[in-house]
Amino acid sequence: MCPYQGRSVLVVDDEASTRLLLRAAFEDVGMQVTEAVDGADAIHKSLEAEFDLTTMDILMPNVDGLDAIRAMRMIDPGYRIIVISSCEEPEVREAARELGVPSFLGKPIHLTALYQAVSAELSREESAVPNVQAETSGN
Repeated sequence: MCPYQGRSVLVVDDEASTRLLLRAAFEDVGMQVTEAVDGADAIHKSLEAEFDLTTMDILMPNVDGLDAIRAMRMIDPGYRIIVISSCEEPEVREAARELGVPSFLGKPIHLTALYQAVSAELSREESAVPNVQAETSGN
C-alpha cells in the first residue's frame, strides 16, 4: 500500500492549471484532494475540515500565501505546509521558514521533488511540527 493512501491534502493556488496538475499528482498516489483558489478560500476550508497536508502558493489575489499561512497557524500551529510558488525571492523563502514551513518548491513543479517534500512532511512526528506563534499586528 502507498504511504500516502487515504491522506488528505489542501491544494491552494490561484492558477487552475497548477491545481489540476497537483490534483492529478496527489490522486495518482491515493491522496484525497481539496482545492482552494486563494488564501482566503484556504483559511475558510481549513476551518471546515482537517487536512494532513497543505500546498500553498504565495502570489495570489485577496489573501496571499504568507498571510494565509499566518492565519492557518493561528487555527492550528501544527499544520503541515509545503510552499509551491514561482516567487523565489530570498526574503519570501525566509518569511516562510520563519512561519515554520521548511519545504519551498519552485515552479515549474518537479514531481520527484514534490513527492520528496510530501514524504518529509508526512513522516515528521506531530511533536516535530513547528509551533509558530503568528503575529497579528505589525509590532
